[in-house]
Order: sequence, then C-alpha cells, then structure tokens
Amino acid sequence: TLVNVTDGILNRNNGNGVVTGNPTGTCIIDACSVTNNGGTGIDFDGEENVVSDCIIEGNASHGVSAGDRGVLNGNHIGCNGGDGIVLAGDVNCVISNNVVEENEGSGIVSASNSGEHAISGNQVKSNAGDGISIAGNLSALTGNVVLDNGVNGIEIVSGAEAI
Repeated sequence: TLVNVTDGILNRNNGNGVVTGNPTGTCIIDACSVTNNGGTGIDFDGEENVVSDCIIEGNASHGVSAGDRGVLNGNHIGCNGGDGIVLAGDVNCVISNNVVEENEGSGIVSASNSGEHAISGNQVKSNAGDGISIAGNLSALTGNVVLDNGVNGIEIVSGAEAI
C-alpha cells in the first residue's frame, strides 16, 4: 500500500497532525504544513515512511516521532513542546538536511534500544535540551551543524555507539 499526503495543511487538531499506525506499505508526507497540533506533529510507526520538505512547528509534543526505516529530509522542525525529532524505531532511519531549532526538548533524539541511524547535513540549533542525543546503537553523524543548544551539543549516552 502506498499513501501520499502532499501539499496539505494540518493545523490546530486536538491530537497529532498525522499518525500512521503500523502500515504494511509506505506513507509519503511531502510539502505539508503541520502546525499547532495538540500532540505530536507527525507520529509514524511501521516501515519506510518518508517526510520531506514539510514545516513542522508549534506542536504541543514532539515535532516528529519516527518508526523503522523512516526518512526525514529537507524539513523545518521548530518550536515544538517536546523534542524536534525522536527516533524510536528499531532500524535505519535517515535524517538529512533538516533545520531543527527552538524546540522545548532536544533537537534530535535516538531513543534507547533504537537502531542504526544516519544523521547528516542537519542544522540543529537553539533547542532547550541537547542538540543531538544518541542512546541507541551505531549511528553515523556526518556534516551536522550543532550550535547554541541549552545543554550539550552532542550527547552519547552510556552504552550507545556512534561512528
């Protein structure tokens, strides 16, 4: 199954802006404005979901909570009530070329027990917590600009491995 959500405005919903349950296919969210929702901006579970060229701002919880093999590319993720991006899935998310700023939590968080992720070419700045926090397994951090965050620039939590 392939689901495309393109050029949408998802604004001021009481819950999350977009939620994918556990689909058996791919969900592509492209060029959407996901703002001021009562929960997480985009919460996707399942595999091989893509979020690209979206504005994800002002949501009460996280900007994006990502499941397995997700791709986040070219998004502006800012001013959310939690973390900008939470990688909670088990394997292989690609987080590239995003601006992640001014979130009330950390910028990018690889949660404990989450899998291998490629985090590259992002601007992660002015978040209240860490810029990037890695608590999962092997993650490749390449070419990110991390500055002016409230706690650490990059935190490698005990037991995590980053390459």
